[in-house]
Amino acid sequence: MKILILNRHNSDAVNGLKKIILSFIDLCRDSEKSTFYYGMQSNGPLTGSLKNPDRIIPFNIDRNISILSDIYNIIRLIIVGYKYKINIVHAHAAKPGMIARVASLFAPFKVIYTPNNWYFEGQSNLKKQIFLFLEQLLSYIPNQTIVAVTDSEEKMIYSKINKKVNVKVIADGIDFSTIKPSTKKDNDFYALENVKKHKKIIGSIIRLDKQKNPLEILQYANYLKNKNIYFVIIGDGELIEECKNYMIKNNLDNILLTGFKDNYSAFFDLFDYTLFTSNNEGLPLIMIESVFNDIKIITKNFRGALDFVTKDIGKILDADSVEKRAFQLYDYIKNDINSVQIDKNIFMNKFSRETMINKYISLYNDTI
Repeated sequence: MKILILNRHNSDAVNGLKKIILSFIDLCRDSEKSTFYYGMQSNGPLTGSLKNPDRIIPFNIDRNISILSDIYNIIRLIIVGYKYKINIVHAHAAKPGMIARVASLFAPFKVIYTPNNWYFEGQSNLKKQIFLFLEQLLSYIPNQTIVAVTDSEEKMIYSKINKKVNVKVIADGIDFSTIKPSTKKDNDFYALENVKKHKKIIGSIIRLDKQKNPLEILQYANYLKNKNIYFVIIGDGELIEECKNYMIKNNLDNILLTGFKDNYSAFFDLFDYTLFTSNNEGLPLIMIESVFNDIKIITKNFRGALDFVTKDIGKILDADSVEKRAFQLYDYIKNDINSVQIDKNIFMNKFSRETMINKYISLYNDTI
């Protein structure tokens, strides 16, 4: 059995998908029964993690629609499928998923597609309808399995994409052995240490884009200016200038926008809560990391949160306006007296990357 893990991402950015791919690199070992190849950019941090660089098959896949590039990659994948006698292409994210499924019409491999985040959900109305239609169309290509990370995502696929497509639920997993607070402390860290002496710290570690919806955090800060709460956003992205302008316009001094930090884990020591305001997504790995670090979660009621967050580990904000959610957050913090209450062993087993990879290996075997 020959499996190609197809991925668009191989940069220095810290994100969930990169951690997921690293788990496949670390734990999917070649054997008499299986050989693993990795289709991705040939240069990047993930490349150095491969013990056998010959297992890389270079692919440069753009995130956005690029007709010539997309056609080139489809043709290349067809050729690779025949040359290496690939049995399964496991595509991570929307663009690799599109390329793999179209190529499978002309090549003898089956496709496992893990969307990670559904691209159409983060788009404006017209683009959303276009990309939703593309996902619906691609779902009718035979010999594919779509992997959902939560039960709610499975239901969404059946209701919005295709009620007859083959879906498996496999939760994302992380390497708990590496979740240790960074020892690298910078000026922002020390400044927040002083703030923490007299205010609750609400932290968000997110991309600054439409899907993650950072502007809602800024709106919370605006509504709660005079409360004993301080917000922190760690991350970078396309909305960073819009966020900065909002802070200046509203004279916000109860929020810190740090930009990207490779030592983000150090800040878990300062967070009282971790906040998520995504418009929709699956299961953010930072949610798992937060609970593992005994930090409660406060989140909007997007799909992944509904499956993950219980009263033992946090609060789902379900009010119907930003202002109401802001004060719902404040009331929760004001009255919250309990710490995270979980069985760590059960939690780690459920969300470990070993559990995730074992389920994927079983899926590969069942697919063949």
